[in-house]
Amino acid sequence: MLNEKPRERERERERETERNAPEGVVAEAGETAGGGGSHGGFARRTLPWIAIVVVAIVAALLTRAASPLLFFHEDLEFIGITRVAKLLFSFAWFALFFGVSRKIPFWARGVLFTIFFLPAAFAAYVKIGYGMDLDYHFIVDCANTNKEEVASHFSAVAVLTLVAFVALMFVAAWIVGKIPARLPRSKIVVAGIVVVLALSANQANLRPWISPVKITLEAEKSWRRYHKGDKVMFEKLAELEKAPQEISLVPAEISHVNSFPIVVLHIGETARADHAPFNGYERNTMPNMLREYEAGNLVSFPKCVSFSVTTLLSMRGILSPSTVMDNVFRHSTFIPALDQSGVATCGFLSRYSGTSDKHSTGIALCLLALQKEFMTPELAGTFLPKIRETLAEDAGNNAPRGRFYLYYGEGSHGPYSGYDSDKHAVFKPNIIGIHRYDINNYDNTFIATDEFCGGFIDELRDKNAVYIFVGDHGGMLGEGGISGRPADRPESRHVLFFVWASEKFKAENPELWAPLLRNRERLGVISHDFVYNSVLHLFGVKTPFYDERADLFSDAAEPFPDELPVPAGFDEPNFADDIAGEAAPAD
Repeated sequence: MLNEKPRERERERERETERNAPEGVVAEAGETAGGGGSHGGFARRTLPWIAIVVVAIVAALLTRAASPLLFFHEDLEFIGITRVAKLLFSFAWFALFFGVSRKIPFWARGVLFTIFFLPAAFAAYVKIGYGMDLDYHFIVDCANTNKEEVASHFSAVAVLTLVAFVALMFVAAWIVGKIPARLPRSKIVVAGIVVVLALSANQANLRPWISPVKITLEAEKSWRRYHKGDKVMFEKLAELEKAPQEISLVPAEISHVNSFPIVVLHIGETARADHAPFNGYERNTMPNMLREYEAGNLVSFPKCVSFSVTTLLSMRGILSPSTVMDNVFRHSTFIPALDQSGVATCGFLSRYSGTSDKHSTGIALCLLALQKEFMTPELAGTFLPKIRETLAEDAGNNAPRGRFYLYYGEGSHGPYSGYDSDKHAVFKPNIIGIHRYDINNYDNTFIATDEFCGGFIDELRDKNAVYIFVGDHGGMLGEGGISGRPADRPESRHVLFFVWASEKFKAENPELWAPLLRNRERLGVISHDFVYNSVLHLFGVKTPFYDERADLFSDAAEPFPDELPVPAGFDEPNFADDIAGEAAPAD
């Protein structure tokens, strides 16, 4: 009997709360006159507690929304003033958000919740799955690649997860509408304690990447920055290639070369230096090149810093006098200078063929000055017959200063499917699109690349020839839980770089081969800058931008600083200054 009196008093207080609540709230809560039962109904007893959990979760998500909107002095963090201020702001933001959401219909409330929290859910998925932040780098990464690579990151499970998240937001919106206008004091206290704990845990950086406001603002800002920066850059590059500046077309003698060679420049897609066996990798991913290395025909530079982490920009950096450290675009590529000097030029592009493909079009802009070019969407191996035929045809043509061939293909581009699974699948399991198998698939692409390099080199073996291989950029394969191409990681920027030379080249051009061997021993780090100058030297061509300090065939070569500067396109360079009015460097 003694226990019944407090229960009766509690029920009376709840009935008083119901009588004093606005009529619309009571109706929305489902507490009709006849449906409550003797204990007030299941909904009236349980929904406030469910609401407490929802409040805690949503408040935790909203906590960091204050960060981009408020400016607190970081020096006050150690005494907790900044943290307390953010907590108070989070409470205010939370109250405003839920106060407004209760005034709109259920369906509109669900849409509002979805729009507000979906970017955070997507960012959480990207962060947990691939260790990447939804920022400018991520957007550039997606915009400057092909649809297959982007699609490989979104499985059926990921899509269903996001659909389930949207459904959860509508459930949350329904529960918010069920929260009574007034809660008993005991439940308000418990709710406050739970929310404070959730907010405090979030402020302790347990989940710093879930920040709806910050993520939404960052994504919008990053998209605008991409259109303002990279898109304009590519348009400027197109104008530059269509009308090369005359200063690039006035070659001069660099030094005496006994016999001008055939030079092949192979730009390898997403080729990391640390996955080659002659650079210390435990797997024999390049058996043909390893044999050439052991025979003394191949010289490798294990640390070569890429110009950028995107193909379009790195392609430009490799072929032009643009420097990694200065991070600016200077004039045309070296191809017009070779053409004007009497070098026969030819290009092979075996990755894309469609003119509507932005990636293919952007790469082709760098090749406009080539005397002839061939394109196919097939894998590299299918190009070998055409290469053999072209070499045979060109042998009878008069090229007083040698011949230059440029090759760019699928290589090791994500989703790491650029190989014949029946022939090159050495490392298994190798299911394409299953990211825990990325390393196996990636290494299998090296097997395919090695076979192509071996086939091309076999066509050059009895000729006066040099084969230069350089990766455009690298990429993460899940190291530290990170995927993608963060610009500050060596896995993204240290690219495969090696030089193969035929016996005939070494015999006829000792003045070129000997400095290369010496530079292998004394240069710890090189960069994409070395390609432009080294190719010019091989043909005895000098432009106003030639720099012997970045020439692998010169004893004046200097090592590149052992650091990873910000790559091109990631700091919004001044296009008018960098492209239009660049002057030649002083000697």
